[in-house]
Amino acid sequence: MMLEAWEICERPEVTVAALAAFEEARDGLEGAIGEPFALLAQRHSADSDEYRMLFKALYRKSNNEMVMRYELAEVVKHATGKAKFKMIAGLDDEYAVTSDNLTIN
Repeated sequence: MMLEAWEICERPEVTVAALAAFEEARDGLEGAIGEPFALLAQRHSADSDEYRMLFKALYRKSNNEMVMRYELAEVVKHATGKAKFKMIAGLDDEYAVTSDNLTIN
């Protein structure tokens, strides 16, 4: 599989394909709602599409307080399988990202 270089998006609008991949990747994450708000880059190969986008994440801290923050996500959609999060990175390091405490808002 030969991936093209990342194409930086001139306009940050989330495309239909990127949104569909994000929604498919988050399917099954408990409490995951919402959608990304900026598509930063994308790249394609013969058998997959990858998207880097910003989204808002809502986290439940151990004391049940909810905290909103911005995250960077990389989603990969293979032609023969379900889209998956390849990477989620916080723009700060205060809260850990796990499938147990991730809610996308």
